[in-house]
Amino acid sequence: MDVAKAYDSVWHAGLLHSCRAVLSYATCRWIAGFLRDRKAAVLEAGGHLSAEISTRGGVPQGSPLSPLLYILYTREMPLPREPLLGATAYADDVCLWASARTPAAAWDSLQPHLDALVVWGKRWRLRFSADKTQAAYLACRWTAWPDGALEPPRFNGTELSWAVHVDLLGIRLDRRLSFHPYAQEIARRLSPRTQELQRLLCTARRVPQWVGVLLWKAFIRSALTYAAPVILTACDTTWLVLERLERRVLRTTCRLPWRTRAAEIYQRAGVLR
Repeated sequence: MDVAKAYDSVWHAGLLHSCRAVLSYATCRWIAGFLRDRKAAVLEAGGHLSAEISTRGGVPQGSPLSPLLYILYTREMPLPREPLLGATAYADDVCLWASARTPAAAWDSLQPHLDALVVWGKRWRLRFSADKTQAAYLACRWTAWPDGALEPPRFNGTELSWAVHVDLLGIRLDRRLSFHPYAQEIARRLSPRTQELQRLLCTARRVPQWVGVLLWKAFIRSALTYAAPVILTACDTTWLVLERLERRVLRTTCRLPWRTRAAEIYQRAGVLR
């Protein structure tokens, strides 16, 4: 689920009420002064600046303090925490999950918590965007439950459709949790980076090898190792997609022939496997 206009919808009085429960009086006064008498204006494409208006809600976009204030504002969000029912929240993204023998049973256990979340959002002046809300079921035997046999889920008065995969904080979760679509998306996203790095190293022969390895670690390896603890359970086909991409770039970085063995590639690049 996605909170619509999360930072712009923060209710100042509610935020200060939530801050008083966990912060000192002096800190709450400082936050109140930080939010007081803020104004906003619109800058048009031609450079014309509109008249200023006073803002009675929201936290300033781009401020490093705004994410912390939003976390304080939503600290009492009713999220379930049970052995087979839980939730995770990061900024304005909220994910609820349930484990059961069938998708219908899992959804039945989630429905009361979803309704409570909508009621809480109305009380705290936050609205969950139904257009950006996704519902999916993950199972090893997902073919046993075709979409047509399941009732469409409903959230906040809107009928949703079962998604083939969902994106959660940059990770694509498919129905069988093979992470193969995620690996393909990573390879597609890194394709322009690898081409630029290969073009640089092939045209500028005087670039030292350690510079190429450093660029690879900064622009390629960082994306490959993102969410590494999660994709440790990925299937062999998924790992093959990522490893092929990694070895192709390392061969160019170390200027090695195409048929160089993987062990030699990693040894020349100084990469531990």
